[in-house]
Amino acid sequence: GNILVTVVSASEGYPSASHKYGPSSARVNARIWRSGPPLKTGSACVCRRRWISHDRCPEEPRAASIFSLPALKAAVDNGADAVYLGFKNDTNARNFAGLNFDDKTLHEGIRYAQSRGRKVLLAINTYAQPGRVEAWRKAVDGAADLGVDAVIMADVGLLAYARDRHPDLRLHLSVQGSATNYEAVNFCQREFGIKRAVLPRVLTLAQV
Repeated sequence: GNILVTVVSASEGYPSASHKYGPSSARVNARIWRSGPPLKTGSACVCRRRWISHDRCPEEPRAASIFSLPALKAAVDNGADAVYLGFKNDTNARNFAGLNFDDKTLHEGIRYAQSRGRKVLLAINTYAQPGRVEAWRKAVDGAADLGVDAVIMADVGLLAYARDRHPDLRLHLSVQGSATNYEAVNFCQREFGIKRAVLPRVLTLAQV
């Protein structure tokens, strides 16, 4: 099957614990993503500011990274195609103090976005720790129960678990999966049925 390959900009930083990704940031980012057609570069199209997406997969959304319910609503209201977010626990690589979603806000955020025709992607993008694998599996089960549009994962054990336990759950390979070549991407598509792969920031455009 076809796989959409995307890459996060090398200049795209992670928030610090004190950096509040609020609704103002979400509004600005959503408007930048929607401002005009992508810039063409060879066979890929460089989507403004954040993503490089293959131009043969125009149906795939450009996703806004969201850390709070007000930011989610602002992104959706200002035209983001999709949002991606995570649980407020160790399954989320951006589990910073004061950010992310508890059960109540997660339910509300998913309902708000999907009722307006936007997609919600949930990141379970850390690696399960020894003796705590059930916590990560529970997160996968929770994502499926919530009805998210896709789950973003890196751990091949969790990808296998999701494939077997939730065959209808759409799977994306996280940047933390470090798929630096097409053999790795093809392996994950063949073994786990991934629909999207986010490439590491260290790759040059030529390597992409």
